[in-house]
Order: sequence, then structure tokens, then C-alpha cells
Amino acid sequence: MKSRGLFGLLLVGVVLAGCSSTAATYQVSGTALATPGCPVERPGEKCPPIPVVAPIVFLNGDNEVARTTSDADGSFTISLAAGSYSVEVQAPSGMPNCPTTPLTVSTGPVTIAIECDSGIR
Repeated sequence: MKSRGLFGLLLVGVVLAGCSSTAATYQVSGTALATPGCPVERPGEKCPPIPVVAPIVFLNGDNEVARTTSDADGSFTISLAAGSYSVEVQAPSGMPNCPTTPLTVSTGPVTIAIECDSGIR
């Protein structure tokens, strides 16, 4: 009789342990930079891209899965589970114009570069 009670407690412990497991996450790092950075770029002159400081949103279909904000240099880091995502930069007042960028996370770490249009002509 005692062995049945012990077996029952062991079974409950195994089931509860299985319920608490979490999916592995992988580090995703990236940059959001806008080009051109200067209205006129002359031969031999280097015009660096403009860092985009804005919320970075990770979507799975229409569902927001995660969100972070890029730093002053346009860089960001976040941990995500394996899967396919669409990455959107929510630039203030719509500028710069940043494309929705596909991202696949299957192992880590993953790096993504988001190239935005500054609108400078």
C-alpha cells in the first residue's frame, strides 16, 4: 500500500516538472541604420549611416511576441524562441522608412541588419 502512495507522489512530481519546462531562447542582436546620412555625398567622402532609435517589434503573424528599443547607436539585443518572425521598426512619425524584415531563429546567436531609408535626397 505504501508503494502505491509513493508511486502516486512520484507520478505527480514528474507531471508537474513537465509542466514547468520552457522553450529554449536564442540571442538576437541587430542594428537599425538609415541611409543616406548626408544630403550630398562627394567622391572620397564617407557619410556614415544614421542610427535609428525606436521601438523594435517582433511579430509572429499578426501577434506581437516581443519588443525592445534600439540604443543610441541603433543596436538592439533580445532573446527569442526558435521560430519565424517579422521585425518592424516603429520609427517616430514614420521617418525613417524601415521595411518589415523577415527573421528566422533556429539556433543562436542570430544577427539582423535593418536598413532604413532616411528620406534625405
